[in-house]
Amino acid sequence: MRIEIRRWYWRLVGLALVAGAVVTFLSFLGRAWWPWELLSHFRVQYLAGLAALALLYLLGRRWPGLLLAGLLAGLNLLPVGPLLPGRAVAQAAAELPRPGPTLRLVSMNAYWQNTDGTLAAQYVAETVPDVVLVVEARSRLLADLRAALPEYAYVYGHASDHDPAGIVLLSRQPLAEVQELYLNEADRPAIMARLWLGDRPVTLIGVHPTIPLGAGRQERRNATLAALGAWVAAQPEEVIVIGDLNISPWSPYFADLLHVGGLQDGRVGFGIYPTWPTPLPLLQIPIDHALVTSGLQVTHFASGPGIGSDHRPIVVDVAGR
Repeated sequence: MRIEIRRWYWRLVGLALVAGAVVTFLSFLGRAWWPWELLSHFRVQYLAGLAALALLYLLGRRWPGLLLAGLLAGLNLLPVGPLLPGRAVAQAAAELPRPGPTLRLVSMNAYWQNTDGTLAAQYVAETVPDVVLVVEARSRLLADLRAALPEYAYVYGHASDHDPAGIVLLSRQPLAEVQELYLNEADRPAIMARLWLGDRPVTLIGVHPTIPLGAGRQERRNATLAALGAWVAAQPEEVIVIGDLNISPWSPYFADLLHVGGLQDGRVGFGIYPTWPTPLPLLQIPIDHALVTSGLQVTHFASGPGIGSDHRPIVVDVAGR
C-alpha cells in the first residue's frame, strides 16, 4: 500500500513538472498568440512552483527531476531577477539624504465600481505625494478624495460613473499644459501635464489602456503602448509614465515599450510589488507601473495596502540624475 501511494505521489509530482515545463515554454512565445502572452505575466508563480518541485526532487534524491526543475526555475528567474531588491535599494540607502529635489507620485486604480474613497484618501494622506493619478475614478470617489484632501486643490481630468475610462490628476500645486490625449483613438484617454523637478521641466503622463482579454483587446492595448513609446521618444523633456498599464514586466510588449520610449522600469532593484488582483494573493502580478526616461532615476518604489479596489496603489519617488 505504501509503495502504491509513493508511486502515485511521484506521478503527481511528475505531472506538475510537465505542466511547469509547458507553461514556461509557452510563456516565452507571447507574440505568437494572445493567451500565451497572458502566461508571461505569472513568471513569479512559475518560479516558486518549480523551486518547490526542485526541493521535492532533491529530498527524494531523484536527480533527473531535480535537474529539469532547476533549469526551468532558472529560466523563470532570469527575467524576474532584475526586479528583486538589491543594488537600487542599497544605492538609495547609501546616498541618503539625497541632494536635490524629488517628486513623489502615487498611482492608483480605484476600481470603477468602488464609490468609497475613504481608504484611498487615507493612503494619500499617509504617503504625502506631490501628484496623484487616479484611474477608473467615479465621481463619488473623487468627491471623497477632494473632501478629505483639501490640500490637493488642483484637479484635472474627468470621472466616469459608467465605465473604467475615468482618469484624474490631483496635485498640491498647479500643473501646466494639462490635457487629455488619445494615444490610440480606439482606447481610453491618457492625461499629461508639465511639472517641475527643481528648476527643470518634466512631463508626466498617466495611462490606462484596456485589459488584454481577447485578441482584439490585446491588439488595442498593444497599439496604445506602441503609441505611448513613440510619444515619449518625441518629447523634448524627461518623461515619467505612471498608471495601470495592464501588462507585466515580463511581456515582450512591455520590453518594446521600454525600448521605443527609452524608458527604465522603476521597479528594477526595488522588488516585485504585485498590485493585481488583490482578492487572489497567490495570483497577484505587477501591472501598475512607474517608468522614467534616462535623465531621471527612481529613488523609492513601493506598493500600498488595499484601498477598496482590486488593485494596490504604488508610490514612487523620482529625482534627477
